[in-house]
Amino acid sequence: MSSIKYREDGNKLYREAFNNSISLPALVKTMRAEKAIKCYDQAIIAAELEKNSSELLSSMKNRGICSFRLVTFDYYQKEQPFERLLTLYKLSRDSLIYAWYHGKSTKDS
Repeated sequence: MSSIKYREDGNKLYREAFNNSISLPALVKTMRAEKAIKCYDQAIIAAELEKNSSELLSSMKNRGICSFRLVTFDYYQKEQPFERLLTLYKLSRDSLIYAWYHGKSTKDS
């Protein structure tokens, strides 16, 4: 499957997880967000294989945003151990920094 398809699948799951107009149990929202992160991971791998830097940066950004939203969602649900929140926060931070730094250097070229 292409990186675009993986990213679009992740986007669909992300919207389902964090759309406030859809009433879903917290566990379902968490599971959808986790699946979205996995889709973004697959998109990142596929983009690296395809040597598609634009898709790589987009997928990194999306993974970072989804991870951050999941950290804040899980924090307010008070259902997750601190280690999980810290792991998600680090994933978010690393993904967003990568996308910002490499996107900035791509624009500067």
